[in-house]
Amino acid sequence: GASFIRSSTYIIGSAVVDLSTCATIEEGLTYVDFHTVANPLGEARAQLNYTARSVLLSTKNTGAIGRAEVSLAGSQVCIYAPFIMTNVPVNATIHAPALEGSNAGVIVNLIEGLFDAGQNEYEIDGCFSVSQQQYVWIRDGLAYINIHTAEIPSGELRGQISSRTGPAPSPSRELLTMKLAAMNAKKV
Repeated sequence: GASFIRSSTYIIGSAVVDLSTCATIEEGLTYVDFHTVANPLGEARAQLNYTARSVLLSTKNTGAIGRAEVSLAGSQVCIYAPFIMTNVPVNATIHAPALEGSNAGVIVNLIEGLFDAGQNEYEIDGCFSVSQQQYVWIRDGLAYINIHTAEIPSGELRGQISSRTGPAPSPSRELLTMKLAAMNAKKV
């Protein structure tokens, strides 16, 4: 069954689906189509995908902090990760397979999607293709994002990619909330 709330500007809802439907969403084969009286065949379409999140925390207490949204559809992975750090990033990578706190080899280099937004703010923004095995590692929380600097070449900022939701790990929760709010306010 499905449940939706409608206002003049948005629709919010949820639907219970079976495992087969979940698989087609994960594979990027499902979309929502909005029909109107004026356009009964569909006025707007939105492709559904699997979204994972990551909180990026400093590995060496440098104050670097950020977040990542990772969308998966078929063999395509898209990432948007704004972050703040005083050291200049020289590379950004995804590593797998690894449980949280463990290390693994690089499976994706994100350097082409790394941008300097100014004033110690950076972002990773882009899409790339992965193998079926890499997709499974990312989807199942066995991958992490690592942002490297000349000062800390092993990675200054790191976050496990996970579909779990909830607050950032303490004690950085308040700092993360303030910094991310400042980052989001500057984007508007």
